Amino acid sequence: MFLWHITTGIKLWYIRLYGRKFSKEDHVLFIKLLYELVTIPKLEISMMQGFARLLVNLLNSVENILKTLVKSCRPYFPEDATKEMLQEWRPLLCPFDVTMQKAISYFELFLPTTLPPALHQKGFKLWFDELMGLWVSVQNLPGWEGIFTRILRSLNLPVGSSQVLVPRYLTNAYDIGHIVLWVSSMLGGPSKQTQKQLSGLFNSITSFFHPSNNGRWLMKLMKLVQRLPASVVRRLHRERYKKQTWLTPVPDSHKLTDQDITDFVESMKQPVLLAMFSKTGSLDAAQALQNLALMRPELVIPPLLEKTYPAMETLTEPHQLTATLSCVIGVARSLVSGGKRFPEGPKHMLPLLMRALPGVDPNDFSKCMITFQFIATFSTLVPLVDCSSAVHERDDLTEVERELCSVSAEFEDFVLQFMDRCFALIESSTLEQTREETETEKMTHLESLVELGLSSTFSTILTQCSKDIFKVALEKVFNFATTNIFETRVAGKMVADMCRAACKCHPAESLKLFVPHCCNAITQLTVNEDVLREEELDKALLWNLQLLSEITRVDGDKLLPYREQCVKILLRTLHLKFKQGYMLSCNLLHHLLRSASLIYPTEYCSIPGGFNKPLSEYFPIKDWGKPGDLWNLNIHWHVPTSEEKAFVFYILDTILQPELVKLQRHANGELEMPRDDILQSLTIVQHCLMGSGSILPFLDGERITDLLVSLGETALYTGVDYDHILKNSEDDTKSLFLIIKIIGDLLQFRGSYKHEFDSRWKSFNLVKKSMENRLHGRKQHIRALLIDRVMLQQELRKLTVEGCEYKTIHRDLLRDLLRLSTSTYSQVPDSSLEIALQIMKSKNPTTNLPLPTSEEIEKGVQLQQAKNIDSVQKYERLVNNLLDSLSKRNLKLTLYAPVEEQPKLGLKREDMTEMEQIIFDHFSDPKFIEQLIKFLSLEDRKGKDKFSPRRFCLFKGLFRNFDDAFLPVLRPHLERLVADSHESTQRCVAEIVAGLIRGSKHWTFEKVEKLWEFLCPLIRTALTNITVETYSDWGTCIATACCSILVVQRQFSLLFSEFSRLYVLQGGLAQQEWRVPELLHRLLQYLEPKLTQVYKNVRERIGSVLTYILMIDVSLPNTRRTSSPRISDFTARILVRLKPLMDVDEEIQNHIVEENGYGEQDERTQAIKLLKTVLKWLMASAGRSFSTAVPEQLQLLPLLFKIAPVENDDSYDEMKRDAKTCLSLMSQGLLYPQQIMLVLPVLKETAGSASWHARYTVLTYLQTMVFYNLFTFLNNKEAVHDVRWLVLKLLQDEQLEVREMAATTLSGLLQCNFLTMDAPMQTHFENLCKTRLPKKRKRDPGSVVDTIPPADLVKRHAGVLGLSACILSNPYDVPTWMPQLLMDLSAHLNDTQPIEMTVKKTLSNFRRTHLDNWQEHKQQFTDDQLLVLTDLLVSPCYYA
Repeated sequence: MFLWHITTGIKLWYIRLYGRKFSKEDHVLFIKLLYELVTIPKLEISMMQGFARLLVNLLNSVENILKTLVKSCRPYFPEDATKEMLQEWRPLLCPFDVTMQKAISYFELFLPTTLPPALHQKGFKLWFDELMGLWVSVQNLPGWEGIFTRILRSLNLPVGSSQVLVPRYLTNAYDIGHIVLWVSSMLGGPSKQTQKQLSGLFNSITSFFHPSNNGRWLMKLMKLVQRLPASVVRRLHRERYKKQTWLTPVPDSHKLTDQDITDFVESMKQPVLLAMFSKTGSLDAAQALQNLALMRPELVIPPLLEKTYPAMETLTEPHQLTATLSCVIGVARSLVSGGKRFPEGPKHMLPLLMRALPGVDPNDFSKCMITFQFIATFSTLVPLVDCSSAVHERDDLTEVERELCSVSAEFEDFVLQFMDRCFALIESSTLEQTREETETEKMTHLESLVELGLSSTFSTILTQCSKDIFKVALEKVFNFATTNIFETRVAGKMVADMCRAACKCHPAESLKLFVPHCCNAITQLTVNEDVLREEELDKALLWNLQLLSEITRVDGDKLLPYREQCVKILLRTLHLKFKQGYMLSCNLLHHLLRSASLIYPTEYCSIPGGFNKPLSEYFPIKDWGKPGDLWNLNIHWHVPTSEEKAFVFYILDTILQPELVKLQRHANGELEMPRDDILQSLTIVQHCLMGSGSILPFLDGERITDLLVSLGETALYTGVDYDHILKNSEDDTKSLFLIIKIIGDLLQFRGSYKHEFDSRWKSFNLVKKSMENRLHGRKQHIRALLIDRVMLQQELRKLTVEGCEYKTIHRDLLRDLLRLSTSTYSQVPDSSLEIALQIMKSKNPTTNLPLPTSEEIEKGVQLQQAKNIDSVQKYERLVNNLLDSLSKRNLKLTLYAPVEEQPKLGLKREDMTEMEQIIFDHFSDPKFIEQLIKFLSLEDRKGKDKFSPRRFCLFKGLFRNFDDAFLPVLRPHLERLVADSHESTQRCVAEIVAGLIRGSKHWTFEKVEKLWEFLCPLIRTALTNITVETYSDWGTCIATACCSILVVQRQFSLLFSEFSRLYVLQGGLAQQEWRVPELLHRLLQYLEPKLTQVYKNVRERIGSVLTYILMIDVSLPNTRRTSSPRISDFTARILVRLKPLMDVDEEIQNHIVEENGYGEQDERTQAIKLLKTVLKWLMASAGRSFSTAVPEQLQLLPLLFKIAPVENDDSYDEMKRDAKTCLSLMSQGLLYPQQIMLVLPVLKETAGSASWHARYTVLTYLQTMVFYNLFTFLNNKEAVHDVRWLVLKLLQDEQLEVREMAATTLSGLLQCNFLTMDAPMQTHFENLCKTRLPKKRKRDPGSVVDTIPPADLVKRHAGVLGLSACILSNPYDVPTWMPQLLMDLSAHLNDTQPIEMTVKKTLSNFRRTHLDNWQEHKQQFTDDQLLVLTDLLVSPCYYA
């Protein structure tokens, strides 16, 4: 316990406040001590968690306690640790079993991955090839293209209009965090392969980032672009800027080069710039741009500014403005700092600020808030000082610095314009402007956010501006505040906040203006004593009170010259009858006390000492974007002087003491006080406590060492007998609430509240994250942020009041809360309990434990030594037992306790414990069993009841612990229940049977034999009575019974007799996985003749069962193949039976109705029935199988192409819909490099089919197949050539629908950069377009139809479709070749159909997709081209 309290004290106090600020020697000793504590056997869980958390903290990591503890310890493992781990966990690496997940999680936690190169033979080289072999064999690919193909597939991006997405849990999608870690770690190296593939990945998916695209996949894409740059920045920081430690450094050969970084940023730039305007918001893109700009600002910031400036000018697209401003905020430090890579960056700062001013818009909340954040961010980074004179005074300036000096003269104009905007915002925010008469007068949530944004931004600007600019701003805000009278709810708060900001920056100059004005105005308005009793006060009085209360929130010693005036105002206004009036006066009281008594920084300038120095001595331009120096912050603190403390206690004596006396007299019955007066007095008391809590002494009283509190006494005690209020006016809840708050303040308050601190801590972290520089180091923050962090540390110290003794007064106050919690008004107990819970969570106050005596320490050492000796003896005994077991080859038996220590089975009643006897007596009682079975057979919720795991566990435990003792009593009930087909009775018997099978695991062989003699006929009867309502319960029963039990074939042979038991059988076999190949062969042999079933639900069940039978047919490295049925053998047998359908060339129609007809059926009919079941199998196996059976599927492809319909129409029969679904799922299958050249010949052959439906479907299949195996295809030039040839061939197909789909496919392949728009392709299409068609006068005039030769029309249309595909492949930009293609296309606008319609559709789509950025796109066209294009795109005037 002594050590527990030492370490707990460290955890809760020292480390929380000061981190690891102690010597290295002490650090090591602490770690050793805590390691010993963590490994104490049978340690209480809560203590172990506390020790582990602290040890993790000391090992420089702070999350996930035990797992993180292991990861933190990995660098300290011995050299041979990897070998030992592999010996321990390699047997678990079975992809067919759940143990695989367990093994991988162990390896992820424990394997050391930072060994030096000299020890790599003992590290990753022992396991890398083996794990990669498993990764390759189970639905994966070797090499770079395999990795990126798998990443692309895991994004689940949609391809084509009829794609069926495999359910998410079946696609083995990678976690984005793992992807970015993997990719960022592989970047660099001599081959540059990773960057090449990464560029290809982003080129292929860039269009998905466009804001017009949306889907559930978008979140993954956004997380990818947000996390990948952050991961690369972390790597770069480690390689270049992180302080070297004893851990293995990154070899120079493996570090990222400057070119690597440039290539990476270039590859990510376009997707991120598109993602800015995503429907999910701009936050992810802003974070990505922030990290990219840290690495290459010259590549990222210019295109971002190109989007920002136009967005600032537009009035119709506020979303575009908020998105761009959010992203510019992210790159603000990189932009303002300039540096070698982007020296012109700072020149954009002032133009951006000036153009942002219209964003202070009262009509658009989101735009207003982002504008405040934007202005505050840039103002924090830059001293707003007029340096224009430096151009003439200094001769050491660079060209950029001279330009910045010139524009700095506009800072004053910016500040004044910003204030004008704020004043306009305030005037439109008054209650009269924003409320109806019946609405609340309180500030809404949005208004409070605007108030916060306005005050913090204005405060930042005044903090950062020079003294000259400040004086102008002060005069302007003073005139605005004193020449107007504002309501105090909304507009008044905003103006008062602006005045407070001015007073905080330069208190002496500001208070000289404001305090005399406010005091004089209040004095004049309260000359008449009648004001005290008025129900409504003059608005001018309220406004001046509010203004005075806010401007006094400044440096305490600057308030001392005005103390007499302020106290005089307090005495005049604290007892106003109008509540709003005395509340404003109480705020003044609170702020006066707080300003004089707290410790806080008095300035937050970006440079210590401010900017009021001659330009010859200090040049502010050089400090733009400069981080603060953590070790030389030179903070100016306000520390209460003796004069200030005297002022505080004077106010308390003058104001607090009379109120306490008044309340005491009222409690004693000596003074009558109305409720409003009581509430007023309590409010004054509370504000006195809130203002002076930081310097008030601790509560006095006798120390209590015994923390066991008696709850017998509940009399109130707080120095005042508040029991009077509870007895006489318990419904005065407002006063009781204040009493509870006062008690809470007395117990806990030391200058700040925990919830306020948490809120400031949260906002601090948000600002830090948006402005941090993780590339150069985590401490590279601006000075204001560092001061804020220091202040938060000071507040945390005040909140952590450790060592406070628990005294009688604390006990009495807690009893007060207990008494208040018994109030009949529910709000009062809730408030008192809330305070009590806060006290409990705060762990304050604590008791002081005496140190142990030397005798106690000696006794503890002796006990520990005895325990150590006992542990050594047990260890030696265990080792000897294991060695004996190995020599006798019966190690499996010793996995359990020794035989003599095993619980005895078949105990007699007299040998049982008392608790066991109670259970035995009840479950041996026939009457009890009868009642129990009746209860368990009841129907609870019709149609919603399910197999109950709890009831299963009950019976499993009974039969495990009491052997077969209860079986004779239960047997007649089971036989009766199983004959009843009702749902509830069948469920009951299924639960008991599952528990009986699992509970009999340790019975003797003879008893198990007898059990199955009883169970086999019982289960047979149950399956005979199985219904639609009960089959799922029996399926769960068998699956549960088989879990962790190796199936004996005899036990389940009875299931083969009836086909309707497939579901039940599947549940049992699924638990056995690879262990029962003989049963799988028998089941397949049983099912094959029954594959021609006609009922849909039966076919679906067979398809699902076939998936499980054939799932284990996988070839793993370093192992022999499993003995389960082979997909190839099964497919060969199926193809023989499908031959009647394979041999025909026309489309196959379904002519089978869903009824089992008797009589003769021809081979074609049987083949169609078989095909329907095969389709169900293919659909069920997609995504569930460990690998795609490509060669077998290829043999079925031509048949599926003949069946699948072209249109998306639900009216098609089941076979056609299933065929289309199968093709969609198969096209998403993963292809190995050697399999690609097997697929393409099949597609080429089908492309020559007489059925245009088949030719059409080949194209839809090709689209998805190529995209989902993109990098594998790109790595095979022959395959790329074949795909191109196939698409161009079908572009000239005789069927119009096929030609149009070929154009769509070509456009998609160009868009994902699989094919490129090169000169030969353009020439090919232009030549096809030039195919001459006969003029109308040369055609046959007597013909009813057009007599254009079909071949010529097809060629010309193919050329137009090719040009159209090229144009539509770039929906969001205009490449250099596109203008000419548009001109070529326009020449065919008056061609015959269908050419004319193709041209019109293309132009219409071009206009729709390029409209948003047309000002940018039209720069690619010549004037003549624009003229032609305008004529084409603009519809003719109706009146022309």
